[in-house]
Amino acid sequence: MKNGSLPRRLLYHLKKMPPEQPFIKPAMLSEFSDSRQIGRALRRLVAEGHLDVVGHGIYRILPSKGQPELSFSRTWSAPSGVDDTTLIAATLAKPTFSDVARLCIAYGTLRVNKILHQLELKPDFQSIVQTMIDNTKAGIANVYRSSPKRIA
Repeated sequence: MKNGSLPRRLLYHLKKMPPEQPFIKPAMLSEFSDSRQIGRALRRLVAEGHLDVVGHGIYRILPSKGQPELSFSRTWSAPSGVDDTTLIAATLAKPTFSDVARLCIAYGTLRVNKILHQLELKPDFQSIVQTMIDNTKAGIANVYRSSPKRIA
């Protein structure tokens, strides 16, 4: 992404937003450009892992901090740490609902889903993990709907 490009300017603006408003809608960004260009820029930010799609036309800013704290270490044999993709894959191979939810909140449901489908898991086990991801996504959407500072 080039400096000064619309996605870069939107990302800078979104990072400055107060943490109590983690959800955004394209209409909130109309000062930057027309709705089609805003939509393209938001889709690009989703593809690059800066935003997550919560519902139709609702986006969530992903935290930029390090790896989430999980209930137990699945990568104990690498004490110096592992990259994010390895951490997600190891957690999805031996999941707990709370850890899958933490991964979805930290990395976004799209990225976790993508890594899930790259793993070679038994179909019935994969469907169980997929249900965990879907329930987490629904929970995040419910937080938006019940938020007292709901965006217009």
